[in-house]
Amino acid sequence: MRTVIRRTAVAATAASLALLVTACGSDKPDAGKETPAGDKGARSSAPAAEALTTAELEKLLVEQADAPDYTVKADAKAAKPVVAAGSAKADKAACQPLADAIGGTIGTPAGQAVRTAVLTPKDSGKKQTPEEKALAGLNALKSPATRVLLASYEGDGASETLNTVKNSGGECSGGFSVTQDGESSKFTAVTPLTLDAAEGATAWKLTMDVDGDPVSFNVALIRQGSTVASFYTFSLGGSVEELPLKLVDAQEKKLA
Repeated sequence: MRTVIRRTAVAATAASLALLVTACGSDKPDAGKETPAGDKGARSSAPAAEALTTAELEKLLVEQADAPDYTVKADAKAAKPVVAAGSAKADKAACQPLADAIGGTIGTPAGQAVRTAVLTPKDSGKKQTPEEKALAGLNALKSPATRVLLASYEGDGASETLNTVKNSGGECSGGFSVTQDGESSKFTAVTPLTLDAAEGATAWKLTMDVDGDPVSFNVALIRQGSTVASFYTFSLGGSVEELPLKLVDAQEKKLA
């Protein structure tokens, strides 16, 4: 699982570095919706939407203009921060869907597309002394980064994917371990986060043991028709406690 974090960090670092030369707004605290997460598909009699292709998903991904509080980057030169389902093997079968959600690919989507978004530091764009600019550079690298991944599924696959991850998080609250590329990572706790978006949502904070120290990050999924948008948020500077709600809202609007 640390391999996933490193791969995602490559794209996140590229976006963070962009903050040093282009400011795109100030960072304001996210204000979220505080209702229980879940898939609303069961309450709708509408037929399942048709799966979208990768090319179609690319057009629906959140872009810079959609998220002014972030630096949004799609860098073809960066290592893709997405791995195949099952690449990171959980020690408990019930926890595998959650491990896949962290890695990126859940199940067998018909198409998927990815972006990286880094929250802009509060002081970005202000007139600064050389010392303040140096500090701003460090803050940019530590800003919460989010991998935004759109995946589309045939039939009821999107609804099933969301519910599978939701159930996986609930069953793995006591923690689990993941092995990838010969490296083992231990999650000591999985905690539900409140999120209400699109036609269904689920969100989880995961606490990982990193050389004896607890480090937290989060994973959130929302569903709109045949598409699931997942948001994996972490920081190179330590734990992340809050969901990227403004980014979730921006992506939800593009999918609606």
